[in-house]
Amino acid sequence: MPYDITATLRVLESKLKESGYFAHVQIGEPKSPPGQRFTAALFMSSISPWLTLATLCAVYIVQLRIFDDMLREPQEDVEIKMAILVDDIMNDIAGEFDLGANISYIDFGGVHGTPLTVRWGYLDVGGKMFRIADITIPLVVNDVATMAP
Repeated sequence: MPYDITATLRVLESKLKESGYFAHVQIGEPKSPPGQRFTAALFMSSISPWLTLATLCAVYIVQLRIFDDMLREPQEDVEIKMAILVDDIMNDIAGEFDLGANISYIDFGGVHGTPLTVRWGYLDVGGKMFRIADITIPLVVNDVATMAP
């Protein structure tokens, strides 16, 4: 049976909601401006498969995008609090997130291509500017599908 990413996305969503870091967590990007406090969105970025002798394996790249109001005051809090939040989430991913039996491991070092990384930027959502941090989470999945003989 092919791998279904749904359960993994739901587990990530649940873990982020339970963390207490965010006012709102959702799967998919917001279509309207998020609220004043931190908001998290989970969405797929890419899938990179490779073959073994009998199975198909893959790296599923999930993006975790964190939003904060760019104009919130004091201005330095936008950077400092988001940096602390990103660090906390990276620590959680490294040590406390159990993503279920389907996920072999998180490819922190990029052995299969993409390492766990964070990129910072700005994004306009519905006419409002947000400071964002994109955490790239590479999930290694063994036995995505069994190859036919």
